[in-house]
Amino acid sequence: MLEELIYKNHRNEELLFGKKNIFANENDLHDFAWSITSKSNKITGFNKGIVTRTIPAIIQCDYETDGTAIRNAMFECTEKDVLAMEYGRIVIGDYYLQCYITATKKTDYLICEKYMRISLEISTDRPYWVRESKYTFQPQEASGSGNNMDYPHDYPFDYYNGMSSRILLNEAISDADFELTVYGPCENPEILIGSHKYHVNCQLETGEYLVINSLSKKIYKVKNDGEQVNQYNLQDRDWYVFQKVASGSHSVSWSGLFGFDITMYERRSEPKWT
Repeated sequence: MLEELIYKNHRNEELLFGKKNIFANENDLHDFAWSITSKSNKITGFNKGIVTRTIPAIIQCDYETDGTAIRNAMFECTEKDVLAMEYGRIVIGDYYLQCYITATKKTDYLICEKYMRISLEISTDRPYWVRESKYTFQPQEASGSGNNMDYPHDYPFDYYNGMSSRILLNEAISDADFELTVYGPCENPEILIGSHKYHVNCQLETGEYLVINSLSKKIYKVKNDGEQVNQYNLQDRDWYVFQKVASGSHSVSWSGLFGFDITMYERRSEPKWT
């Protein structure tokens, strides 16, 4: 069975498997295993450590396609990540696995330049398949004005008038890490998700934004000139600002005087079957 997947390196250069010239055979990308830690014959925990997986593939080009160019492109796309020590990604459906291509084995490449069997070894110390879910909450103060709110910088979306849904849904089976981005202008932004408060005592001018990332444990402001300013010490110490979002549906409350979005990171041992 051929599987459609994508390898995307840290420069967003892609290799497409299952279409055109590169075809992936059965592989072990959907397999997983937990290592068990124990004490006195009692299980005390689970971990995965560094994991390796293999993608057997075939390069088979048509008459008009340069097979040598495909071979070189595959090597260069994957090698750039290793040399830069930056993760690439295997993408299956809505899920991605951060990894490196650390070895290949090639056969049947002397038959002709348009054909080769290749086995790619994947190595990762982040052995989880991740799906990102983004929710956008719009500022209330623009309601009724009849115009979109555009900012000096090119954000990934435009603010629109009125309030969006005040419900945040974590569809994962476990708590989710997140990145929360608050857009200025505002002062001391405070957001309540369920019963937990996320609050930073900072000031944002028009065009500036605040980022809270529970994975990196970083809080910083991005100014209009692109400068990043550490805001870690301005967090409200009465509430843990990196608290993961619990599985399930949560009400969201805030002043409505600013807009923000939150991206949640669902992690699974295997990508969801569709």
